[in-house]
Amino acid sequence: MKKFLSLFALVAITLVFVTSGCKEDDTIDPINFPPDVVFLLEDPTDGSVYDYADYTTDDTTSFASIGIKADKGTGALKSLTITQDGGNVSVDRLIIRDLRTDTEITANNPLLILGDNVDGFEIEILLNLQDEFSAATYTFDVADENGLVGSSSITVTTFKPATPLDMSLSGVLFNAAGPAGTGGLNLIDGSSVGSTNSAAQIRDLGIDCAEPNASNWLAQFGTVNGADMKEVDATQLENFTFSGVDSKEVISEAYSKGVALSDGSTVNTTGCDAVPLSVTDVAAPTAGDVYVVESNGVYYMIEVESVNITTSSNGDSYTLNIKY
Repeated sequence: MKKFLSLFALVAITLVFVTSGCKEDDTIDPINFPPDVVFLLEDPTDGSVYDYADYTTDDTTSFASIGIKADKGTGALKSLTITQDGGNVSVDRLIIRDLRTDTEITANNPLLILGDNVDGFEIEILLNLQDEFSAATYTFDVADENGLVGSSSITVTTFKPATPLDMSLSGVLFNAAGPAGTGGLNLIDGSSVGSTNSAAQIRDLGIDCAEPNASNWLAQFGTVNGADMKEVDATQLENFTFSGVDSKEVISEAYSKGVALSDGSTVNTTGCDAVPLSVTDVAAPTAGDVYVVESNGVYYMIEVESVNITTSSNGDSYTLNIKY
């Protein structure tokens, strides 16, 4: 009986090992790698440099010149898709060239990858930039037969070109109680005109006859004939200096971010019996102050170079630098 039980146990153990040994191994999923996609630095056929990093331009009619190198991962390459901010770029904006054969490829988007290129390719893409002034991200997605995608992106920012200045000049604005016909200033040509002349955009406020002759000049000027003036707040502008102003856009921006000025009036223009006149946007400038005057849609930037005080006459004046 004991021999029978021992034999039975031996058979049972053998069956367990046989059953375990015959069990099918667990299936291990293969690891798939996506395509590798990089920008080329230069055209291998002639050495010309490609656009391979983010950049800015003021030319919306230009083409980005981009070289793409793609190598397959696990699966064969299947397609190339070019997008602008997530939407496919129109084929009429694309010119595509195979760099290994130096032949043009009919532009499609997505572009089907054929022949030897399924293992890897180098192509050149000339891409007509966006029409609007904006920042656009262009992405180049290469998909393989397994649905895996490799990509590279570049952002191109287009901006409105700066409008060059029409004129840079100097002018002298005199005390309105001084020489006749010089108490106003025509900012267009820097010429002195009368304080009530229709050609003036700014005028001096004259003197206060209640004060001693040696110190009766108000040393204030303001706008006339519908002009408007603001004082430039340099803290609101990036790296602002008057000498560095080289476009109309900088001047208009300085005006829009400038400090509004209060209105005032003359005390006496030519004598103690003169009737005070209202003057808009009055400033009491010192050397180095900068203002912007808007008149009939034109923005004039004025830098006060010097305030010239005389104690023996009404020949006081301001020397002004003007840009518009």
